[in-house]
Amino acid sequence: MAAFCVIEHLDVIKHITTSILPRGVDLPLDPFPFQKLEKELGEKASELLSKISGDGYFANKKANDAEVPDTQDPALLARADNATQFVNGTGKKPFAGMSSDQLSLIIYDETGSFTTNERRADSVSD
Repeated sequence: MAAFCVIEHLDVIKHITTSILPRGVDLPLDPFPFQKLEKELGEKASELLSKISGDGYFANKKANDAEVPDTQDPALLARADNATQFVNGTGKKPFAGMSSDQLSLIIYDETGSFTTNERRADSVSD
């Protein structure tokens, strides 16, 4: 569906530009620009997920369990500790009740606002 919309919009843009540009001026439009973007986003998602799942996660398990947020806020420190407990079989899911959109933002966060275990805790079911 999204691909159809992109192609449809490109057709409209091409029609408009060909009707306003002088003859002989060609405006090349790639009919599938979303394919490159989709591939790049997929690769980035795989890279981020490898840090919180599978071999990538377990290869760094000790460091992941020792990771703490760069803050003095007791609530954020407690949340990170709880996430570590949760991924190790104890503790409560740290972001229970959040929408899947909110959880996705945490899972794919690259800002350092969340520890690896906080990101992992929301990618596994409880």
